[in-house]
Amino acid sequence: MKKYEPKLLPEVRSALYCWFSSLLGKELTAEQVFSYQQGEGRDWLASLSQIPEFAPWSSTVEARFKKGDASSISLDMSCEFARLFLGAGGMRSVPPYESVFTSGSASTHQQAETDVRSIMADYGLGVSSDFTEPCDHLAVLLEFMSVLCTEDQMVEEPFVSLARQQLFIKEHLLNWLPEFANMCVQVEPDGFYSLVVKGLVSFVQADAKDLQVALSVPKKDNLITMYQRGERV
Repeated sequence: MKKYEPKLLPEVRSALYCWFSSLLGKELTAEQVFSYQQGEGRDWLASLSQIPEFAPWSSTVEARFKKGDASSISLDMSCEFARLFLGAGGMRSVPPYESVFTSGSASTHQQAETDVRSIMADYGLGVSSDFTEPCDHLAVLLEFMSVLCTEDQMVEEPFVSLARQQLFIKEHLLNWLPEFANMCVQVEPDGFYSLVVKGLVSFVQADAKDLQVALSVPKKDNLITMYQRGERV
């Protein structure tokens, strides 16, 4: 039998989901942009470049932070963020809510939001009071996936956790994220956030495939334990 090796460890997957969430939850401040130019943010992008699947993309992202001083870059990115996600672009805005893409009415606070809120409640989680968005906002979905990625280190049956992750990706991310990304690219073809969401889609699709492999190889119990530890099977 061909040996299986996970591409990314749970803690790395968790960090990636959390990072994408931070980029898409609110505008980057000048201080954060400066970090990507000379601080911890730059180190993070450098670490991404060590992952083959992320190398070309992370280099492109890094280049975006070298096109001026931190304040001007932050202002430009904030304007793009507002046009795309906050409604400043009018009919050309792209609302970052699952409900808008799955309800059939292009409205927020639909069944998807109710479902996600219920799932999060099962984990004792909810949206922070300082983030005034519904549960099906993309940043919230990604933050919750970050939590699910490390759940398999705390439960008795990691197979169940991986199955939950796979199901959440299928039912609450890949069911609308590609369309969302395509719309962002149509509106802002050369934009920073269009670049971000394209990278996000590639990551989530690859993650879903990796989970599928882990869940389909024989001797699941032993496999999942090794998957969790980053060991070869």
